[in-house]
Amino acid sequence: MPILSLQEAFTPLNDPRQAVKVEYPLVEILLIALCETIGGARLHRDCRSGSGT
Repeated sequence: MPILSLQEAFTPLNDPRQAVKVEYPLVEILLIALCETIGGARLHRDCRSGSGT
């Protein structure tokens, strides 16, 4: 079984968002969420995505 990169693993997922409103690719959002989870974030409010909040 070949080893996939995280981007290759997430790419087949369908993005349910409206294309005209997409600012960041779904793959990037999922990778950030995965890194935050590995870093110990347990709740959405624990995740800081550079929004200044």
